[in-house]
Amino acid sequence: MIELEWEKAKKKAKKYKKLFEDVIVHTNVVMINNVYYFEAAYLKKRSDKTEGKAIVAGSGGNQQDALTACEQITIYHDLMGRTISSTKDRARISPVFFSEALEVSKGDMFPVLDKGEKDIRELQKFDKKLKSEFSNFREYVKGPNVITQASIDYLTEIASSLAVCQINMMRIMADFDGNLAVWNEEMKAQGLWRRLSLETKRFYSSAQIKNEQIWIRQQYKEQPSLPDGSFEDQRDFLRQFFYEKQKSWLAESKSMLRAPKL
Repeated sequence: MIELEWEKAKKKAKKYKKLFEDVIVHTNVVMINNVYYFEAAYLKKRSDKTEGKAIVAGSGGNQQDALTACEQITIYHDLMGRTISSTKDRARISPVFFSEALEVSKGDMFPVLDKGEKDIRELQKFDKKLKSEFSNFREYVKGPNVITQASIDYLTEIASSLAVCQINMMRIMADFDGNLAVWNEEMKAQGLWRRLSLETKRFYSSAQIKNEQIWIRQQYKEQPSLPDGSFEDQRDFLRQFFYEKQKSWLAESKSMLRAPKL
């Protein structure tokens, strides 16, 4: 049923396409009064830049319900796209970077290494949580999905958890003169550094390179400041932050609407 309505929506969406544009009609839908509404995105040819959007129904539909559908479907897609874009690179970090470092490091023999090991365990904990939550996120958004407020709430919850993991990992890596810097130097002084693989050495050395420091510091500054407290406290804070951000995402999407007319 949804697939048939999607095919109809694709034909309708072509009405709002301009010259030198491609159109993508997403398969996720919002259903209002037994009508399926889809979001169409108009992209400049050979580009991923979105030039406009439209909310189109497969069969039937009206402008008021299309505007109502717009609020859920655009927030869902923005939340999905932004979360994947911001998380995918960090989700590729090898867990070996943490397990190998902890295996080679000898904090019990050389106490100077102990604080660095604690930071690495923190990174390992957040990395494991991030990969688990991101896997759940990717599985959930495979679609096609019928979007409801409950599904938006669920994605917001996962996005908030992912952001807590990432911001805390940035915080640890951005402390350029802190525990990891001391750990690096002590590992070299004790002859342990040479036992690490080349890739693991690169991972821990990158934060000591000036250009990398500038990039890491800038990336960290762009994130919301997390309150002190538990993981759950920080997640709850970011959940409210994301709900506020969704208002601006919706306003931005509505400014690009070609149909229905506001």
